[in-house]
Amino acid sequence: MLSRFKLKHVALLTIFGLLFTFQNCSQSLNNNIDEVLQQAYQDMPFAYVATADTISYMSCTRMPTAVDTSAYYTFRVGAYNAGAGLSLTSSFLQATSGYNAVSRAEVLSQSTQNSGATLQLAVRQLGAYQNVLSGAGSAIAPGLDTGSYLMELDSNPIASQLGALSLGQWQNHFSGNSLSYQGGTGLMESSLLFMESETASLSVRTNLQNRQALLSLTFTETAGAGDTSARSPSSATSAAVYGTGYLLTFSNPSGWAVSDQRVISSVAEIDMGGGTLTQTHGWSCPAALQYKIVQPSDLYLANSTGSQYNCTQGPDPDTTSMNSTTLAYYNALRNVLPVGDWYIDMTNHCVVPKTQAALTSCYGDRTGLANVDYTSGSCTAFNQSTGAIGTCAHWVSVCLRQ
Repeated sequence: MLSRFKLKHVALLTIFGLLFTFQNCSQSLNNNIDEVLQQAYQDMPFAYVATADTISYMSCTRMPTAVDTSAYYTFRVGAYNAGAGLSLTSSFLQATSGYNAVSRAEVLSQSTQNSGATLQLAVRQLGAYQNVLSGAGSAIAPGLDTGSYLMELDSNPIASQLGALSLGQWQNHFSGNSLSYQGGTGLMESSLLFMESETASLSVRTNLQNRQALLSLTFTETAGAGDTSARSPSSATSAAVYGTGYLLTFSNPSGWAVSDQRVISSVAEIDMGGGTLTQTHGWSCPAALQYKIVQPSDLYLANSTGSQYNCTQGPDPDTTSMNSTTLAYYNALRNVLPVGDWYIDMTNHCVVPKTQAALTSCYGDRTGLANVDYTSGSCTAFNQSTGAIGTCAHWVSVCLRQ
């Protein structure tokens, strides 16, 4: 049996046939065609599914406002490998079966449910998904509290590449020379920055740890930079939206008995209630992907035992000699830590920023403070009550979808 939508298209084609047969048709016939077409677009189901394969957390705080957002972030979430990125829902593909990529792309731009949407990264209140967390506790700041992926998803060449997908296929890099994508590339990657203070950073972790919030990929109603809406099956609901959510937990770095909980220890992937994510995946947050961030001035700092702490500033390792696991970990690190911004020392499990400018080493101004403790296994944590800055190192940790 033909679906309701397909029956409308049969009727639409019949009307078009009559239109070409009878050249002197009335204006009312044209109106009827427009009405049928508009109704068909209005009845189209929601089209987009998004999922990431890499979530990274960088604990840097007390950074300057004009921080280098290529090098530094709080959360960086991307789809770098096959099987992740953007896809199309089974209901949309069924409704547009028989369409070619061009026709399906046009439906994305014309249908009520799909036109003008952008993919957005944010930390949202669990169960009240229209509420976005502000790191500063004030107005939402685009580029800090929210991150955009790409451009409007119904814009070409994004739409035409999405339109060519079949069920179960994913696109995570969008080629094309005619458009300038968010961030200057067609890569599906975005970041959030909660670096104003230790208090703000801890507050974000606490909200996530206590299941008051989750990291989310959702679809905005408009392409406006300040739009924090999340499209939903019903515009009136806040508890069910189209999107993928990530429940995060944090812990002390591996091997540290006392420290600030500055690494991600687990990720749980969920559908946010809109029914677009039909299959959830497990995640791994290996200790082997926890790397301490070393200030350039501390590269040869004497620790309590009198030995030297060394993190190599040198060329990247030879990947041809790596086993598959080590290579996967190296690639995951390089996906979130650009080679132009960071040295990576895989032997000592540490990274060093290549930017040497004052106060941009991840730690802010430490004048008058004790040295950073990179090695003892029991550092002095940040004191939330007094605001006293401790001695614990900052870390970058990476979790991977299985």
